[in-house]
Amino acid sequence: MEDISMDINFDKIFKIMIFGMRLNRSHPDIPRDRKWLFQFMWMHGIFFFVFCLLMYSTFAHDLKKNDFSQACSNGILSVIFSVVTYKYGVMLKYQNQLKGLMDEMRVDYERAKTLSIEEQHLVLNYGKRGKKVVVIWILIASITGGLFPVKAFILMAYYAIKGEFKLFHLYDLTYPSPVEERKNEPGVYLVLFTLFSFYDCYAIVMYIAMAALGPIFMLHGCAQLELVRRRIMNAFTKNDSEKSTLKSLNEIVQQLQKIYRFLERVQESFKILYELTLKATTVILPICFYQVIESFNKGEIKLEFISVIIGGIALSSIPCYYSDELMDMGENLRLAIYFCGWEGYLERHKTLRNTLLLLQSRAARPIAVRTMFRAVSLDALTDVYHQSYAIFNVLNAAWN
Repeated sequence: MEDISMDINFDKIFKIMIFGMRLNRSHPDIPRDRKWLFQFMWMHGIFFFVFCLLMYSTFAHDLKKNDFSQACSNGILSVIFSVVTYKYGVMLKYQNQLKGLMDEMRVDYERAKTLSIEEQHLVLNYGKRGKKVVVIWILIASITGGLFPVKAFILMAYYAIKGEFKLFHLYDLTYPSPVEERKNEPGVYLVLFTLFSFYDCYAIVMYIAMAALGPIFMLHGCAQLELVRRRIMNAFTKNDSEKSTLKSLNEIVQQLQKIYRFLERVQESFKILYELTLKATTVILPICFYQVIESFNKGEIKLEFISVIIGGIALSSIPCYYSDELMDMGENLRLAIYFCGWEGYLERHKTLRNTLLLLQSRAARPIAVRTMFRAVSLDALTDVYHQSYAIFNVLNAAWN
């Protein structure tokens, strides 16, 4: 039989995500000392400085000139700053919570190595699904961020071939007058290109490090609930004594309590983040669509903002999808408790009846990650898209 126990390793499966956390110094194991503070201040300080340039261009020039299209472009990048900053804030505020959740997954993975081969495969498959979420975010973040410099290099190469070489900025803004007048000089151009490249890379690393973390925890909860469901289905099918059956049920109750505490900590850590994510998606999608359509009308194709649309959809859709799956897994658990074959035991053993009733009562409450106001689910995602479409219609009517 194939030995897969060596593959069930949290740090091995999610090494890219962990590397991203360490690269931007957000990993919960990193001590928050003076060294970390210095690293954080210079990295996020540059990030904030570019954000200030975006705000200056938007309010000092674009809106005054009624250049709504450029203001939308700047606004999209500004929202990315806000999202990345808030994600980092979550990593700091809930550092102990997130460290505990990650450590608990490590312990569960070590415990899984003692399970049957079938159960090991189940745990590993859910871990691999979590890894796929990380890969999805690597692709989305890298493509979205990479399109900005690629577009600039392609345009410079095109004009160089035509014999009309000129510099193209990674992202063109209107700067304060001393910089604006000299922004196409090689030295100033290189500094601006470097600043926006850092802004780009910092955002990419933050999305790789943080965006997949919530879905990974949800998938781990699904795996643990499925293990419990299988054990409940087998609890009354073996020819065990009532004492042995009661022992199995008590172990199941303890394991369920552990899973529920795990998911409660996940919700506590991510509820505000997902609330803001859904709200931000509601606003960002219509603005991005409007910006892309406006670029089409001008004979341009802004692929970088099309990729932002894809990223915005993924940012809200992936947590909703896996939270919905978690809800389905909780419902399957409730049904398993009811159909596990308890009928021949309960009349003879009052303790068994009380234990099973406790399980059924707890499982009756839906299992889901919630925001401040509602469950993160596909229904919530549908409402986001409806509201985004309504905002897009208002924008289209107001500016055309």
